[in-house]
Amino acid sequence: LSFDDEDAFFLQNDLSLANENLSKATKTLEETGKELDEVEYLLKIVNPKLVWDRKEGLIGTDIAEKMEGAEGSAASQTLNQNKNDIGATGRDSTMMPPPPPSINASLS
Repeated sequence: LSFDDEDAFFLQNDLSLANENLSKATKTLEETGKELDEVEYLLKIVNPKLVWDRKEGLIGTDIAEKMEGAEGSAASQTLNQNKNDIGATGRDSTMMPPPPPSINASLS
């Protein structure tokens, strides 16, 4: 394959655009991670018995027990670590996924 100057220019341009998109995505991922850390910190303050699973988006007091079937998974390890950090509880709770996004529709 031989590339002329025009092909090289377009490939360089595509590479620059891909690098910019990667940088933006990485920055957004880091910001989202920081926001999740802040929310988890506040959750521990509000209710120290809560545990969460970032991957599944679940928050509750007994989700670690329900996830024991996935003992080797990273989510299970995170849940077990959170459980050890805040202490186990014998009280059942309802696992709830995050709420759906709100719809701002005006009624006419």
